[in-house]
Amino acid sequence: MNSGIIIYPTDTLYGIGCNPYDEIAVKKLIKLKKRSNKPLPVLCENIEQAKKLVHLGELGMKLAAKFWPGGLTIIAKSISKNVAKEISANTGCIGVRVPNHKCALKIISLCGGTLIATSANISGSKTLENLDEISQIFENKYDVLIYGGKKPSGVQSTVVDVTNDTIKIIREGAISSNKIKKILEQGNN
Repeated sequence: MNSGIIIYPTDTLYGIGCNPYDEIAVKKLIKLKKRSNKPLPVLCENIEQAKKLVHLGELGMKLAAKFWPGGLTIIAKSISKNVAKEISANTGCIGVRVPNHKCALKIISLCGGTLIATSANISGSKTLENLDEISQIFENKYDVLIYGGKKPSGVQSTVVDVTNDTIKIIREGAISSNKIKKILEQGNN
């Protein structure tokens, strides 16, 4: 992609994204979503790609091993010097996830192994699931829109923060906090 914007299906929602290493594309995406000073999550092809962006630590690795691919976004300290600074919104952290969706994984692979994926809507407005609504909202100001077959679940990913070697659930979504707690308790027995 050459500073392009893509709308594509994931396992949770339709995402709008771009190359996380392309500052021009990231700025275009932020403007298009009318998003102000909020971090942008990055979908990764696999755990190895995620480890190039963030330090998952023991807790993050444990959660990734259990819930990836799937609906869990893990926020961890950024270790990449090359991603656009706007992705972390000056927090020093990046949210990463490996989706459980063949089409999304193929797109991510073709884009070099990482791709921003934030919900395909205007920031702060309702989540859109219909491609016609999505294309109308963004008024064809994107470069590619991909229909991926099966409709995504419509449930946002669960977001956890592991930056301080503890788990903080930021948003409960596709994976319940109870499932996360059970996994963590298994390691403490």
